[in-house]
Amino acid sequence: MKSKFVQNRSIYYLLFLLIFLILKDLQYYSFKKNIIFFKPPIVIYILEYLFVLFGVFFYFKNLSEVKIDKNFNKILKFYLFYSILILFISVYISNNYWEYKYIFISYLPFIFFILIFHLVSIEDNFFYLLKFYNKFLIFILLVLYFYKFYIYNEFASRFGFLVPISLIFIPYFNNFTILLIISLSIIGLFFDQSLRIFSLNIISSFILLAIFYLKITNIKIYNLIFKIIILLPFIFIFLALFLNIDIFNFLSVNLSSDESSIIFGNTRSFLFSEVYSSISNKFNLIFGSGIQASYKSYFFQNMDLIFEYGRFDTEVGFLNFILKIGFIGFFLFSILMVYPAYLGINKSNNLISKILSLKLVFLWFCLFIEYYQGVNSHYFSIFILMGILLSENFRKYNNDQILLILKKSLK
Repeated sequence: MKSKFVQNRSIYYLLFLLIFLILKDLQYYSFKKNIIFFKPPIVIYILEYLFVLFGVFFYFKNLSEVKIDKNFNKILKFYLFYSILILFISVYISNNYWEYKYIFISYLPFIFFILIFHLVSIEDNFFYLLKFYNKFLIFILLVLYFYKFYIYNEFASRFGFLVPISLIFIPYFNNFTILLIISLSIIGLFFDQSLRIFSLNIISSFILLAIFYLKITNIKIYNLIFKIIILLPFIFIFLALFLNIDIFNFLSVNLSSDESSIIFGNTRSFLFSEVYSSISNKFNLIFGSGIQASYKSYFFQNMDLIFEYGRFDTEVGFLNFILKIGFIGFFLFSILMVYPAYLGINKSNNLISKILSLKLVFLWFCLFIEYYQGVNSHYFSIFILMGILLSENFRKYNNDQILLILKKSLK
């Protein structure tokens, strides 16, 4: 039986973390000119460190009570060891204020942020988190969206980071909550297309929801979809490097109605090109150029700071991993994401685990399009999915048990 420490304090920690991430996004994306939550910026840095440190504390405090898959734990230790090793090397070879600032402000907290996954592997925490978001926050976000719509049109996209996941759980919610989730989904999909990754996320969730209602149980189908999603980005990279076929440019040219199209405009190819051209040799490509590494950006060269020191990160998670910790680091992080999805498909007795597994793999695919590293809402979504799929108890439930538990938990 889990202790009260695990049951109570960890869920409060997750709820406060969720609120902090939303307020941080709210300030950055909608109240840029009028900072009302965290001023000066050092307040955000301190809070991020506190949340990450508490996450590490909970991880070691609860090791004996939260059963973690042995294979996953080995990979996690290797990933942390490798990341910390690169961190020490990066600190040693750094030689200016901006490099040290990036290491300690932007990247170091991200390395340990992943440890929050184990708190969600306690399925009760996951249910509480889902209930809190859908009972309170989603309604507040809907109201705030209409309030800020004409001022900043990315509001729904930026704050709806849990909407795609919530959409998958529609069969278990009451009608009012379903209406709110679908409303935000439609707003983001049809009226707020400035953040394309959100639209892709919504579309993928609707597809997964359709699979759920079709009650597809054949594991071979799920494994086939799983493998296709994994292979797609590498096929695109192969086409670009060896056949000079740029999928981003292809979509932009063939689907854009005009050159200024927001939805299909190509804003990624130049990032891949700039980062790749800035990696000096194969060694750095494999092991990384260090966390302090920057790349030359001709697109952003008019910004004095960028021009002098280079750009320290891009909007694309994959590129940041390759630049900082190389293919090895990206491979280790990918295994940490893909392995829970594998367990959810092949080692579970319920349909929702398989659906969530495909969602997690899709979020891995999104690393090639978006999701820069940091203590942010995107990786929060990733880590909570990892946690629930690593929960052996959650995977053991059959469909009837899941229905009963979720209906009871989400009243």
